[in-house]
Amino acid sequence: MRVQERNVDANNILTSVAHLLHDAFVARAQDVFNRIRDALVLDAKRQRELSSEMHKLAEAHNRYLALEREAKAHEDSANALKAFLGSTAFVHAMQTDTTDAIGEEMEIYPTVADLRRDAPLWQHVQQYLRFVPEAQVAEIIAFLDWLDIETSRQAIESAVRAHPKVFAARNSGREKFLSLK
Repeated sequence: MRVQERNVDANNILTSVAHLLHDAFVARAQDVFNRIRDALVLDAKRQRELSSEMHKLAEAHNRYLALEREAKAHEDSANALKAFLGSTAFVHAMQTDTTDAIGEEMEIYPTVADLRRDAPLWQHVQQYLRFVPEAQVAEIIAFLDWLDIETSRQAIESAVRAHPKVFAARNSGREKFLSLK
């Protein structure tokens, strides 16, 4: 009997507080739905605002990305030219630059010596051919020697053969002329 009395007591207690627990604190399904809908409306409105603002900025953003690509291309070109010239010729180019652009704009890292050490021969040949329409191998060797880059005819011809998408070769009689594609 004792267990039954406890169950009756528990039922009476629960019944007396049930109306308090089920009152205003318990959300109705419609209220929850309305809150979800309102949050969805807020998200949709904000997406519309963001899309509109992003559309206004898209042209400037795309221009920025284009400028960033162009800056990277000029940085790569400058590094290739610094490697090609080597320390002595680079310092001379910087000293004879009347605009001071080389001294003010060129990064000091990586160093010219590091760039020179890491540059392959074919890139040196490519840099030379950027500034002449075509050249004989002997002319390229002479200029590279002037820049303290030791090489041979066989090394240059091998570099050209290894990079057929970069270089074009044309024979005229016994002479071979190289150019960029």
